[in-house]
Formats: sequence, structure tokens, C-alpha cells
Amino acid sequence: MDKIQLKDLDISLEGNKRNYMPGDTVNGTVSFTVTGGRMEVSKVRIALTCQTKTSWVENPGLRHHREGHTYSDQKTYIYFVYRIPDQSLKHLEPGKHQIPFDFKLPVEDIAPSYESDHGVIEYYVEVTIDETTVDEVQTVKTGITVQAPMRNNLHVSVDGTVEKVFTFPSVGVGSIKMYASVVKKGFESGHSIEVDCFIWNRSSLDATPRVTLYQTQVYMCGERHKAVDVALTDALVGQVIKGSATGMESFVLGIPQGLPLSFKSSLITVKYFAHLTLDIPYAIDLHINLPIVITTKEALNNEIIIT
Repeated sequence: MDKIQLKDLDISLEGNKRNYMPGDTVNGTVSFTVTGGRMEVSKVRIALTCQTKTSWVENPGLRHHREGHTYSDQKTYIYFVYRIPDQSLKHLEPGKHQIPFDFKLPVEDIAPSYESDHGVIEYYVEVTIDETTVDEVQTVKTGITVQAPMRNNLHVSVDGTVEKVFTFPSVGVGSIKMYASVVKKGFESGHSIEVDCFIWNRSSLDATPRVTLYQTQVYMCGERHKAVDVALTDALVGQVIKGSATGMESFVLGIPQGLPLSFKSSLITVKYFAHLTLDIPYAIDLHINLPIVITTKEALNNEIIIT
């Protein structure tokens, strides 16, 4: 007598689609083959899961903690179980079986797929079959990618002002004021950002503006957090603004291709900013951060305006 077996357990997605947006429906089919006779099962479960994990090490190499202390956390954002209508799946006859399924992704409050050295947000469809006849559990899963672009107020301008007054004659006298702006805060990867910078130099010192595009990654574990700042571009350096002069500079920052979307979730946040520095010799420099949102063309064309 042949051994009763469940073989070739597999998940296929409709059209082999792997990329999804909020509100999309994930359609697919679970397939498998039963051989050797009728199989009794206690559970056939098809689930869509979104899980996030963070992990990092602090203080490696210290005298009493040479391996460092590891902080890690994980959460499940989505866990949808497909309700299988056919109760006869408790008894599987020999032959090939197919079970269609569908899951609708949430429209709002959904994080995009993401992966880095310190964190991951992953989506996957998983099927589990508990075989009572042979006392085995079979599981298989397949991953999908979800884009969840920010949409709110993407065409709103962003600006900032900073000023310094010199009170020590040995350093310099007078004041310097810098104003910087971008006409909108939402951009696609691979495009350019124009940053306008105005400087009113009423001091005895020279000053030089520069700008760099940064990415900040924030990872959470309870009350602990780790922030990682990454310079995405080389600094663009403007003209020297002499003492008692006024100057204006327009910088064009090229956004690298393939950047992760801007997003904020309970454990992981990714954000961007144009960082302007006014270099002042022998004095503390001035700084302005202009927040930038990396999103998609579709989101830019269908932004949500919140007043």
C-alpha cells in the first residue's frame, strides 16, 4: 500500500504579480497533490502577513561588553486569514487540488516593503496544512512587494530661516541671515530638487553656502532608538558672500535612483532632507534642514491636500 502523502505544495499569484499598492487585491491559487489514499487534515490556512523587525548592536568592544548589546523588536502589522468556503477540505481525496484566494490590502495606514541592515518590513502569503493522517505540518510562503507612497501636501513649499549675531569683536561684528526654500516637498527618485538660498551678510566675515541631500533612518525598540544619517549626494558649494554683501544661490540637487519611499511606521521611519550649511570661518556655522518626501509619480499626480 502506498504511503499517503501531500506533495507539490505551492502558491501562485495571478499573473505572477509581485508589486502592489494600497487598496489592491492579492489574488492567487494554492495547489498541491495528494497521493496514496484519502488524507485527513485538521487545518488548511491561507494568510497574508506584513511583519516588521528591527535589530542593532550598541557599544561593541567595551571592556565588560565586548560583543555589545543587541536591541531587537518585531511587530505584525497585517495578519489576514482567508476564509475557505469548502469545508470538505477536512478530507482530501487523492489527486490534484487547487484553492483560490484573495486578500484586499488596506487603503490607509500601510507601510511599504523595506529592507536595510537594521530593519525589514516584509509582506508574504503563507499556506499551512496540518496533515492529521501522517502527523505532519507543511508550510510554504511567497513574498510580495508593497509600495505605500506618502500623498499629503506634496506640492506645498518648504522654507526656513536662521540668523546669527556676532557679539565678540575678536571673531567678527554684525549679523548674518540665511533663508532657504524649495517650491514643493514631494519628489520622485531620479529627479532633481532646486534649492534657493538667500544670504544677507551684514557682518565683517565672509560666508559660503553649501547643500547636501540626506536620508535619515530611525529604528525603534521600546524606548530605545537608533538613527542613521546617510549623505546621498556630494555637497554643492556656492559662491563666497563677502562681508557687508547680499547673495542668492540656486542649487540643483540630483536625487539618486532607487531610493526607498519616505514613510513612518511604529518601528521604522525613513525620511529625507536638504541640509544647508553656511560656512563662517572662525565661527559656528548656520544650518537649515528642509524636509523632502520621496514618493511616486502617481502619488504626485493624486496628492491629498490637508489644511
